[in-house]
Amino acid sequence: MVYKLDRLSCSVLDTLQLIESFKSTGVAFHSVNEKIDTTTATGKFFLTIITGLAEMERGLISERTSDALQMKKRNHERAGQIPYGWSLAEDGNTLIEDGEETKAIELIKEQKAKEFSLRAICSEFSAKGYRP
Repeated sequence: MVYKLDRLSCSVLDTLQLIESFKSTGVAFHSVNEKIDTTTATGKFFLTIITGLAEMERGLISERTSDALQMKKRNHERAGQIPYGWSLAEDGNTLIEDGEETKAIELIKEQKAKEFSLRAICSEFSAKGYRP
């Protein structure tokens, strides 16, 4: 039993496979919100349509979220945690480069290019007073 069909799974394929496995083991499936009889052709069709719409909706939400985050990054605005090498401007939203952390990133890149191990890089940074 589920409250709503789109809470069962994130994909049409998974939902249909779950319903089939329920059927083969004699388990009845019920959705509180949708009245679907999965034992009929019409019920199976309706199940497929509803789960397809739910999958599409999740995909659209994901695309919009990704687009919004990319736009924020292009505009040097905060998007989640503040990445190392950046800090927040006074407006609390815009990211600005942190000179000291940017130097640390460049040092890491240089040492990595010289094939220093991660352990050696960490030891070097700790010795120079950088935070891990």
